[in-house]
Amino acid sequence: MNNKGATLLELVIVLLISSLLVLAMAFQFTALFFYQKNVLGQINASNDANMAMHSMIRIFRYAIPSTVTTTTHTGCVTSITATIAGPGYLSEITSNTTVTFGRRADNTFAYFITGGATNVIANNITSFPVSGASWDITNGELTLRLTATDAGSRKTSSLESKVHLLGE
Repeated sequence: MNNKGATLLELVIVLLISSLLVLAMAFQFTALFFYQKNVLGQINASNDANMAMHSMIRIFRYAIPSTVTTTTHTGCVTSITATIAGPGYLSEITSNTTVTFGRRADNTFAYFITGGATNVIANNITSFPVSGASWDITNGELTLRLTATDAGSRKTSSLESKVHLLGE
């Protein structure tokens, strides 16, 4: 018997085992990419929600409680407006400036300053309820709620925050 090479049966067995290993690795990579897409979707939704909420908190902190109202702003699905008592962190906001935050039909979230430009601050905001019990002012605190949904993965992130209103 000649032992210089591999037999056909040995080659077939090696090819079968190699194919199974490559298939297992491909399955792991596919699962990893699917998991990464979901995680990135959740991160994107959380970032969008945090950006919108943080911007509202920073500006509405100086709102005059009696001026906070639900409004119908041009181009917005839902919006909320308040008069700001003093300068906030934005240079274009001075005393008695009216600021509106709203979710537009394309799910962008923006703020509007009376007589000023529209400033988009977040994307993928799919819910910003401003009617009924979804926002209220109790003892000088404004409760705000919103939800962001990542367009690709459909992952959502919902936030609720209470803002102590300093303006009077």
